[in-house]
Amino acid sequence: MDSRLREALRLVELGLAVHLLHPRSKEPIAEEWQRAPALDAELLQILYRPGMEIGIHTGLVPGARLPVVVLDLDTPESVAWARSRFPLSPVRAVTRRGEHWYFKHPGVPVHTRHKPDRLALDVQAEGAHVVCPPSVHASGFVYAWLGSPPTSETLAMLPAWSRAWFPPPAAPAIVRPSLHTGRRDLARAIGAARKWRVEQESEGRGTQTFKLAQFLTLQLGLDAHRAYRVLACEYNPRLPQPYNEALLRRKIDQALRSRLALTALDRNHTTAGSSPCALP
Repeated sequence: MDSRLREALRLVELGLAVHLLHPRSKEPIAEEWQRAPALDAELLQILYRPGMEIGIHTGLVPGARLPVVVLDLDTPESVAWARSRFPLSPVRAVTRRGEHWYFKHPGVPVHTRHKPDRLALDVQAEGAHVVCPPSVHASGFVYAWLGSPPTSETLAMLPAWSRAWFPPPAAPAIVRPSLHTGRRDLARAIGAARKWRVEQESEGRGTQTFKLAQFLTLQLGLDAHRAYRVLACEYNPRLPQPYNEALLRRKIDQALRSRLALTALDRNHTTAGSSPCALP
């Protein structure tokens, strides 16, 4: 049994929601991992393949005995800022750029990825995850625990996360996609997709695609159909590892739902047999 599988099984035994990632990647192997229950030891061993990395699914995960919130600190400045404002967690990990601090989940949903201005940090909770030692980053960096690996004793001492530390931002004005988006907005959408930042798979590819989907639908008002065609024809081909149609449509769906813009979406507007790139 290799060291990653051994550590993954140990963390499962401690009650954490462990899941598996592609080799040298932050991307989970399961497409619907955000809604998946925690893996038990038996299923983890069945799914594991040598070279896979391991991650901790944060937030209230069904079946996890110890749900956690992780403060993801990406620079020495953000680590110093956290040390001056938060209780020091006994379970911390060294990342390529900073540290992960583990906290006990409060039992109610925690707002994620809200960060103070000019600070490189994220709050990883509902629907999020972090890479876990001894996984290997795409750069070759090996994640490591600060001090001893977590035990039942240190996990029992985790400070409880307080939602007051990062209050959610004010709700943005809802912009509903229009079925009659003008040519000017469509031209802006195409221009943005051609210039939008491109990342490698393990360096934020999914985050940048999601942000572009939000810009197209919420700022420019494109409906799901047109937003998909702009993503598929102007942005996706620029990615080192392009998405398939289902994953692109999911990004658009998530972008709309993330701002409560729609309660339901028809995610398959494309006429059968027609090219998605033939913009009207």
